[in-house]
Amino acid sequence: MSSQQPEPTNSLPAMRSGMRALNTIVRKVSPVSFNTILYEEDGPIGTITLNRPEDGNMFTAEMCHEIRDCINDIRRETRTRVIVITGAGDKFFCIGGRKDGMEDTTL
Repeated sequence: MSSQQPEPTNSLPAMRSGMRALNTIVRKVSPVSFNTILYEEDGPIGTITLNRPEDGNMFTAEMCHEIRDCINDIRRETRTRVIVITGAGDKFFCIGGRKDGMEDTTL
């Protein structure tokens, strides 16, 4: 019983194809970590997920700052063409916002 190993691929088109697949996988992981939102890219589509389902995805000062920072990061690159905003959980998109700590802000 002989065990044959596949021939290594040295063709440039095959290597480019593999690199494109790797880039697609890497871009799905957010380069920045947030506490109250998630960001994921899939090709030209970026998805921001409000990630506080236990509190109805209510906006907080921290969430507002994270969304602002995430959108500013997206504006600086050229990959993303569309941003989808969604909410985590299966009950709500967002039920509103908490004003605690936001009285003196312009958010």
